[in-house]
Amino acid sequence: MPKSKHYNFFKNAQWAFEGVVAAARRERAFQIELALSIPTLIFVLLVKHVRFAYKVILFMSIANLLSTELINSSLEAVTDLAEPAYNPKAKFAKDTASGAVFFSILVVVASLVLCIVDYFLSGKESDEA
Repeated sequence: MPKSKHYNFFKNAQWAFEGVVAAARRERAFQIELALSIPTLIFVLLVKHVRFAYKVILFMSIANLLSTELINSSLEAVTDLAEPAYNPKAKFAKDTASGAVFFSILVVVASLVLCIVDYFLSGKESDEA
């Protein structure tokens, strides 16, 4: 059995970062999601009247969305490489991966609504006190 290479966390992290940068440069959907996610996170983190737990939920849902988009992009690239011509099975693979991204977007929207509702309810309570 061949000797396995030594695991290098920093080298693996570098490759992961290169993958994120490549997606940010090439994938339009990822660019849009980043462009909407970053200001949203900054805004919600700076707002005082949103519970920390809700901020964490929003952060995790955005991280999940971006991760799902990266998986979707890689699946589309591999599918195009394996089957350049139209194939119903390739279409199914791409469409179901896009469906996963869609559900991730719904979770982000629900998390953002949760933060907005909490902001208005918390702000109203602190104004009455």
